Amino acid sequence: MMKVEQYAALPAYPCDATVAYGDDPNQFAALYLPSTPPPHRIVIVIHGGCWAAKYDAKPMGALCRALTREGVAVWSLEYRRNGIGGEYPNVLLDVAAGADFLRTAASTYFLDLARVITIGHSAGGQLGLWLAARRRLPRTSCLFTDTPLPISGVVCLAGVIDLVDAAAALGSGAGEDGARLVEQAGQDG
Repeated sequence: MMKVEQYAALPAYPCDATVAYGDDPNQFAALYLPSTPPPHRIVIVIHGGCWAAKYDAKPMGALCRALTREGVAVWSLEYRRNGIGGEYPNVLLDVAAGADFLRTAASTYFLDLARVITIGHSAGGQLGLWLAARRRLPRTSCLFTDTPLPISGVVCLAGVIDLVDAAAALGSGAGEDGARLVEQAGQDG
């Protein structure tokens, strides 16, 4: 089994384009394009790392490039994380804005948005599941949008989906942020 330090040290794989979806330096997507003719099916890849600032999307590069060899474009989302502005609700607002920005990027990069899926690892798995479910948010939620990008499926790799249990297990740092996410999201609807 790979240790966290080994995972974090995985080499970067250059993307084909970096697309900002917000003003913060951590609000961007790394776009990986296949060599097949367009339009390209698209997968949103969301990295994990307990929502902590020290973990970024770089270790997911090998997966992103492998998917392009299968003819799939990849929109690898970076987002603000705990310690760099990603506390609740910002982390959720970021992944929502990043996913929704695919509509803007689709015509430039010839992306087919008919069946978008997410692949998320660890905290990214939780965020991918949340993206798929956010169309059910009540209008009173600070996270509500009228027309969220439809997500057709989710691949959740070792997803942190029980946030209460994760907060208890981790005890501090990202765990506390997970507990706040649960508490505040529950109050928000």
